[in-house]
Amino acid sequence: MRRSTRAFRQKDLEILRSVYADEFRFRLPNGRLLDKNTALEVIRNGSVKIKDVRMIGIDLRHLGDFAVVSATVELDAELDGEAFKGTYAGGGSFIRREGKWQIVDEYIGVPIELAGEKDVGSGK
Repeated sequence: MRRSTRAFRQKDLEILRSVYADEFRFRLPNGRLLDKNTALEVIRNGSVKIKDVRMIGIDLRHLGDFAVVSATVELDAELDGEAFKGTYAGGGSFIRREGKWQIVDEYIGVPIELAGEKDVGSGK
């Protein structure tokens, strides 16, 4: 996941093309859904401007040839003139095919308040 985040930040389309599965989908905080070709195109044509993106508190769960990741995403970016700046819930699903991990979907969800986060099962 860090490799794809770095490739996204550096706009490395070659790496992203290989890391994104053909059925890849990316959900933005505003609800917009991008498929693989659209995601690569907005990166290529400069529609997305990435000032900073960091993933913290990464929780990775391996389930054989499938993995689910959730994390806190610190984002400062713009897509088609719409700003996305703040701390968000994020994550994705990965599948291992022919020995290589690919991203099936990713999302950057609703903004979160770090001070308000509770541990799973804390009951608070």
